[in-house]
Amino acid sequence: GSGGMAGGGTGGSAGMAGSSTGGAAGSGGTGGAAGSGGTGGSNPLPLLGVYNGGPNTDDDTKTTFGKYPDIASTYYQPNQASFNVNGEKARVDKGIRPLITITSKNTTYLVDIAAKSGPGWTWINDYVNALKAVSDYAASKNVDVYATFEHEWEVKVNQGILTGGATAPATYAKALSNFIALTESKAPKIITVYWYGGFDVTDIAAVGSQLSPTPDMYTIDPYSGSSHPATETFEQMGSGRVSWLKSQSWYKGEPIGFSEFGAQHSDADMAKYFFKDVRQQSKNLGLAFAVFFNRFDDGFVVPLTQATYPLSTAAFSASLAAN
Repeated sequence: GSGGMAGGGTGGSAGMAGSSTGGAAGSGGTGGAAGSGGTGGSNPLPLLGVYNGGPNTDDDTKTTFGKYPDIASTYYQPNQASFNVNGEKARVDKGIRPLITITSKNTTYLVDIAAKSGPGWTWINDYVNALKAVSDYAASKNVDVYATFEHEWEVKVNQGILTGGATAPATYAKALSNFIALTESKAPKIITVYWYGGFDVTDIAAVGSQLSPTPDMYTIDPYSGSSHPATETFEQMGSGRVSWLKSQSWYKGEPIGFSEFGAQHSDADMAKYFFKDVRQQSKNLGLAFAVFFNRFDDGFVVPLTQATYPLSTAAFSASLAAN
Protein backbone atom coordinates (compact mmCIF):
# COMPACT_ATOMS: atom_id res chain seq x y z
CA GLY A 1 0.00 0.00 0.00
CA SER A 2 1.06 3.57 -0.03
CA GLY A 3 -0.08 5.65 2.88
CA GLY A 4 -3.18 7.22 4.23
CA MET A 5 -5.84 9.54 3.01
CA ALA A 6 -8.31 11.23 5.26
CA GLY A 7 -7.68 8.83 8.02
CA GLY A 8 -7.34 6.06 5.55
CA GLY A 9 -3.87 4.93 4.48
CA THR A 10 -2.63 1.43 4.84
CA GLY A 11 1.09 1.50 4.43
CA GLY A 12 3.96 3.11 2.65
CA SER A 13 7.37 1.65 2.38
CA ALA A 14 9.65 2.41 5.36
CA GLY A 15 10.23 5.11 8.22
CA MET A 16 9.73 6.12 11.95
CA ALA A 17 9.57 9.05 14.45
CA GLY A 18 10.57 10.14 17.88
CA SER A 19 11.79 13.01 19.94
CA SER A 20 15.29 13.28 21.28
CA THR A 21 14.32 15.60 24.05
CA GLY A 22 10.60 15.27 24.60
CA GLY A 23 9.57 11.66 24.92
CA ALA A 24 6.29 10.39 26.21
CA ALA A 25 5.95 10.38 29.97
CA GLY A 26 7.35 7.14 31.30
CA SER A 27 8.46 6.08 27.83
CA GLY A 28 12.19 6.26 28.15
CA GLY A 29 12.41 9.71 26.60
CA THR A 30 15.37 11.80 27.57
CA GLY A 31 14.20 15.14 28.78
CA GLY A 32 11.96 18.08 28.05
CA ALA A 33 8.32 18.41 28.96
CA ALA A 34 6.58 15.06 28.81
CA GLY A 35 5.44 14.53 25.28
CA SER A 36 6.32 18.01 24.12
CA GLY A 37 8.54 16.72 21.36
CA GLY A 38 10.61 19.85 21.63
CA THR A 39 14.28 20.22 20.94
CA GLY A 40 15.33 22.73 23.53
CA GLY A 41 14.26 25.77 25.50
CA SER A 42 11.55 26.10 28.10
CA ASN A 43 8.65 26.08 25.64
CA PRO A 44 9.83 24.43 22.43
CA LEU A 45 7.88 24.06 19.23
CA PRO A 46 6.75 20.52 18.35
CA LEU A 47 8.74 18.25 16.09
CA LEU A 48 7.99 18.37 12.37
CA GLY A 49 8.68 15.47 10.08
CA VAL A 50 8.29 14.02 6.60
CA TYR A 51 7.46 10.61 5.23
CA ASN A 52 9.23 10.45 1.89
CA GLY A 53 9.67 6.72 1.35
CA GLY A 54 12.04 5.37 3.99
CA PRO A 55 15.53 5.92 5.40
CA ASN A 56 17.19 6.01 1.97
CA THR A 57 15.13 9.08 0.99
CA ASP A 58 16.23 11.37 3.84
CA ASP A 59 18.79 13.13 1.65
CA ASP A 60 16.06 13.79 -0.94
CA THR A 61 13.93 15.31 1.80
CA LYS A 62 16.79 17.60 2.77
CA THR A 63 17.31 18.64 -0.87
CA THR A 64 13.61 19.48 -1.26
CA PHE A 65 12.98 21.24 2.04
CA GLY A 66 16.41 22.53 3.06
CA LYS A 67 17.05 20.37 6.12
CA TYR A 68 16.51 16.90 7.51
CA PRO A 69 13.15 16.35 9.20
CA ASP A 70 13.03 16.04 12.97
CA ILE A 71 11.19 12.76 12.61
CA ALA A 72 10.40 10.39 9.75
CA SER A 73 8.33 7.26 9.38
CA THR A 74 8.94 3.74 8.09
CA TYR A 75 6.11 1.40 7.07
CA TYR A 76 7.41 -2.15 7.33
CA GLN A 77 5.45 -4.47 5.04
CA PRO A 78 4.85 -8.21 5.49
CA ASN A 79 6.70 -9.02 2.26
CA GLN A 80 9.91 -7.27 3.34
CA ALA A 81 12.81 -9.64 3.91
CA SER A 82 13.84 -8.09 7.20
CA PHE A 83 13.84 -5.02 9.38
CA ASN A 84 16.34 -2.43 8.13
CA VAL A 85 18.32 -2.00 11.34
CA ASN A 86 21.29 -0.36 9.61
CA GLY A 87 19.05 2.02 7.69
CA GLU A 88 17.29 3.11 10.85
CA LYS A 89 20.62 3.59 12.64
CA ALA A 90 21.83 5.73 9.72
CA ARG A 91 18.70 7.82 10.11
CA VAL A 92 19.43 8.26 13.82
CA ASP A 93 22.98 9.36 12.95
CA LYS A 94 21.43 12.27 11.03
CA GLY A 95 19.48 13.32 14.10
CA ILE A 96 16.18 12.02 12.70
CA ARG A 97 13.82 10.34 15.14
CA PRO A 98 12.24 7.17 13.70
CA LEU A 99 8.49 6.46 13.78
CA ILE A 100 8.00 2.79 12.87
CA THR A 101 4.89 0.84 12.05
CA ILE A 102 5.04 -2.91 11.64
CA THR A 103 2.11 -3.86 9.44
CA SER A 104 1.15 -7.47 8.81
CA LYS A 105 -1.92 -6.98 6.58
CA ASN A 106 -2.38 -10.59 7.61
CA THR A 107 -5.48 -11.83 9.38
CA THR A 108 -3.76 -14.96 10.71
CA TYR A 109 -0.73 -13.09 12.07
CA LEU A 110 -2.89 -10.54 13.87
CA VAL A 111 -4.96 -13.29 15.49
CA ASP A 112 -1.73 -15.12 16.42
CA ILE A 113 -0.37 -12.01 18.11
CA ALA A 114 -3.62 -11.60 20.03
CA ALA A 115 -3.23 -15.21 21.21
CA LYS A 116 0.56 -15.01 21.70
CA SER A 117 1.04 -18.15 19.64
CA GLY A 118 1.84 -19.46 16.17
CA PRO A 119 3.89 -17.97 13.31
CA GLY A 120 2.56 -14.47 13.91
CA TRP A 121 3.88 -14.39 17.46
CA THR A 122 7.32 -15.54 16.30
CA TRP A 123 7.22 -12.90 13.54
CA ILE A 124 6.41 -10.01 15.89
CA ASN A 125 9.07 -11.15 18.38
CA ASP A 126 11.66 -10.91 15.61
CA TYR A 127 10.54 -7.36 14.89
CA VAL A 128 10.69 -6.36 18.54
CA ASN A 129 14.24 -7.73 18.76
CA ALA A 130 15.13 -5.43 15.86
CA LEU A 131 13.39 -2.52 17.57
CA LYS A 132 15.57 -3.13 20.62
CA ALA A 133 18.72 -2.94 18.51
CA VAL A 134 17.64 0.36 16.96
CA SER A 135 16.32 1.94 20.15
CA ASP A 136 19.39 0.99 22.20
CA TYR A 137 21.58 2.58 19.55
CA ALA A 138 19.33 5.64 19.35
CA ALA A 139 19.41 6.08 23.13
CA SER A 140 23.20 6.37 22.95
CA LYS A 141 22.62 9.32 20.59
CA ASN A 142 19.86 10.84 22.75
CA VAL A 143 17.24 10.09 20.07
CA ASP A 144 13.83 8.52 20.74
CA VAL A 145 12.21 5.80 18.64
CA TYR A 146 8.44 5.36 18.32
CA ALA A 147 6.69 2.18 17.17
CA THR A 148 3.33 0.52 16.72
CA PHE A 149 1.82 -2.67 15.32
CA GLU A 150 -0.73 -2.49 12.46
CA HIS A 151 -1.28 1.26 12.11
CA GLU A 152 -4.73 2.34 10.89
CA TRP A 153 -6.20 -1.05 11.75
CA GLU A 154 -9.76 0.22 11.33
CA VAL A 155 -8.95 1.46 7.81
CA LYS A 156 -7.58 -1.93 6.79
CA VAL A 157 -10.76 -3.56 8.11
CA ASN A 158 -12.97 -1.16 6.17
CA GLN A 159 -10.92 -1.76 3.02
CA GLY A 160 -11.16 -5.54 3.36
CA ILE A 161 -7.40 -5.97 3.87
CA LEU A 162 -8.00 -7.59 7.25
CA THR A 163 -10.83 -10.12 7.48
CA GLY A 164 -12.33 -12.76 9.74
CA GLY A 165 -11.26 -12.72 13.36
CA ALA A 166 -8.89 -9.81 12.77
CA THR A 167 -11.84 -7.45 12.24
CA ALA A 168 -12.99 -7.59 15.86
CA PRO A 169 -11.90 -4.54 17.89
CA ALA A 170 -11.27 -6.78 20.90
CA THR A 171 -8.88 -8.94 18.87
CA TYR A 172 -6.85 -6.00 17.59
CA ALA A 173 -6.87 -4.41 21.04
CA LYS A 174 -5.43 -7.63 22.46
CA ALA A 175 -2.84 -7.87 19.68
CA LEU A 176 -1.73 -4.27 20.15
CA SER A 177 -1.70 -4.70 23.94
CA ASN A 178 0.50 -7.78 23.55
CA PHE A 179 2.83 -5.83 21.25
CA ILE A 180 3.04 -3.02 23.80
CA ALA A 181 3.75 -5.45 26.66
CA LEU A 182 6.34 -7.32 24.59
CA THR A 183 8.04 -4.06 23.66
CA GLU A 184 8.03 -2.83 27.25
CA SER A 185 9.69 -6.09 28.27
CA LYS A 186 12.24 -6.56 25.47
CA ALA A 187 12.77 -3.03 24.08
CA PRO A 188 11.80 -0.66 26.90
CA LYS A 189 13.35 2.40 25.28
CA ILE A 190 10.71 2.30 22.53
CA ILE A 191 7.84 4.78 22.83
CA THR A 192 4.74 2.74 22.03
CA VAL A 193 1.90 4.20 19.96
CA TYR A 194 -1.75 3.56 19.18
CA TRP A 195 -1.80 4.92 15.60
CA TYR A 196 -5.21 5.23 13.98
CA GLY A 197 -6.77 6.96 10.98
CA GLY A 198 -9.52 9.10 12.41
CA PHE A 199 -12.88 8.52 10.71
CA ASP A 200 -14.27 5.30 12.14
CA VAL A 201 -14.53 6.59 15.68
CA THR A 202 -16.69 3.70 16.87
CA ASP A 203 -14.01 1.09 16.18
CA ILE A 204 -11.19 3.46 17.19
CA ALA A 205 -12.81 3.97 20.59
CA ALA A 206 -13.60 0.26 20.95
CA VAL A 207 -9.89 -0.49 20.58
CA GLY A 208 -8.68 2.40 22.72
CA SER A 209 -10.94 1.47 25.61
CA GLN A 210 -9.61 -2.11 25.71
CA LEU A 211 -5.86 -1.50 25.56
CA SER A 212 -3.94 -2.90 28.53
CA PRO A 213 -1.20 -1.98 28.95
CA THR A 214 -1.91 1.38 27.39
CA PRO A 215 0.44 3.01 24.86
CA ASP A 216 2.82 5.83 25.65
CA MET A 217 1.06 8.07 23.13
CA TYR A 218 -1.70 8.29 20.53
CA THR A 219 -1.31 9.39 16.92
CA ILE A 220 -3.87 10.38 14.28
CA ASP A 221 -3.79 10.74 10.46
CA PRO A 222 -5.85 13.80 9.45
CA TYR A 223 -6.02 15.01 5.84
CA SER A 224 -7.51 18.08 4.19
CA GLY A 225 -9.63 16.62 1.40
CA SER A 226 -12.10 17.78 -1.23
CA SER A 227 -14.87 18.18 1.33
CA HIS A 228 -12.77 20.71 3.25
CA PRO A 229 -12.52 24.40 2.29
CA ALA A 230 -9.52 25.30 0.14
CA THR A 231 -8.53 27.90 2.74
CA GLU A 232 -8.37 25.36 5.57
CA THR A 233 -5.33 25.65 7.82
CA PHE A 234 -3.42 22.83 9.46
CA GLU A 235 -4.91 23.74 12.83
CA GLN A 236 -8.46 23.85 11.50
CA MET A 237 -7.96 20.46 9.87
CA GLY A 238 -6.77 18.79 13.06
CA SER A 239 -8.61 20.44 15.92
CA GLY A 240 -11.69 18.22 15.81
CA ARG A 241 -9.61 15.05 15.83
CA VAL A 242 -7.63 16.19 18.87
CA SER A 243 -10.76 17.32 20.71
CA TRP A 244 -12.45 13.98 20.09
CA LEU A 245 -9.51 12.00 21.49
CA LYS A 246 -9.29 14.21 24.57
CA SER A 247 -13.01 13.65 25.21
CA GLN A 248 -12.63 9.87 25.49
CA SER A 249 -12.73 8.34 28.96
CA TRP A 250 -9.79 6.04 28.12
CA TYR A 251 -7.53 8.97 27.19
CA LYS A 252 -5.46 9.92 30.23
CA GLY A 253 -3.42 12.88 29.00
CA GLU A 254 -0.80 11.00 26.98
CA PRO A 255 1.08 12.90 24.24
CA ILE A 256 -0.68 13.20 20.88
CA GLY A 257 0.89 13.32 17.43
CA PHE A 258 -0.16 13.43 13.79
CA SER A 259 1.55 10.39 12.28
CA GLU A 260 0.40 11.49 8.82
CA PHE A 261 -1.09 14.68 7.41
CA GLY A 262 -1.48 16.13 3.94
CA ALA A 263 -3.64 18.07 1.51
CA GLN A 264 -5.43 17.31 -1.72
CA HIS A 265 -3.83 18.08 -5.10
CA SER A 266 -6.27 20.85 -5.99
CA ASP A 267 -5.29 22.74 -2.86
CA ALA A 268 -1.57 22.05 -3.12
CA ASP A 269 -0.28 25.57 -3.68
CA MET A 270 -2.53 27.31 -1.18
CA ALA A 271 0.72 28.01 0.66
CA LYS A 272 -0.46 30.82 2.88
CA TYR A 273 -3.05 28.53 4.38
CA PHE A 274 -2.27 24.88 4.87
CA PHE A 275 1.54 24.58 4.87
CA LYS A 276 2.31 27.83 6.69
CA ASP A 277 3.47 27.91 10.33
CA VAL A 278 2.86 24.20 10.82
CA ARG A 279 5.05 24.02 13.93
CA GLN A 280 3.20 26.86 15.65
CA GLN A 281 -0.16 25.43 14.67
CA SER A 282 0.97 22.03 15.99
CA LYS A 283 1.83 23.74 19.26
CA ASN A 284 -1.60 25.38 19.33
CA LEU A 285 -3.12 21.90 19.04
CA GLY A 286 -0.87 20.56 21.80
CA LEU A 287 0.89 18.05 19.54
CA ALA A 288 4.21 16.35 20.21
CA PHE A 289 4.89 16.04 16.48
CA ALA A 290 3.37 16.07 13.00
CA VAL A 291 4.64 14.09 9.99
CA PHE A 292 3.84 15.33 6.47
CA PHE A 293 3.02 12.42 4.15
CA ASN A 294 4.97 13.44 1.06
CA ARG A 295 4.06 10.58 -1.26
CA PHE A 296 1.64 10.11 -4.13
CA ASP A 297 -1.41 8.11 -3.14
CA ASP A 298 -4.17 7.62 -5.72
CA GLY A 299 -4.14 11.29 -6.66
CA PHE A 300 -5.08 12.38 -3.15
CA VAL A 301 -1.93 13.15 -1.21
CA VAL A 302 0.28 15.91 -2.55
CA PRO A 303 3.99 15.14 -3.00
CA LEU A 304 5.63 18.55 -2.78
CA THR A 305 8.67 19.46 -4.86
CA GLN A 306 10.11 22.82 -5.82
CA ALA A 307 9.15 22.13 -9.44
CA THR A 308 5.54 21.07 -8.93
CA TYR A 309 4.29 23.22 -6.04
CA PRO A 310 6.87 25.91 -5.33
CA LEU A 311 4.74 28.05 -3.00
CA SER A 312 3.68 25.16 -0.79
CA THR A 313 7.21 23.75 -0.81
CA ALA A 314 8.58 27.11 0.31
CA ALA A 315 5.93 27.41 3.02
CA PHE A 316 6.58 23.93 4.36
CA SER A 317 10.35 24.49 4.19
CA ALA A 318 9.89 27.60 6.33
CA SER A 319 7.79 25.59 8.78
CA LEU A 320 10.51 22.95 8.98
CA ALA A 321 13.19 25.60 9.54
CA ALA A 322 11.27 27.29 12.38
CA ASN A 323 12.43 26.66 15.93
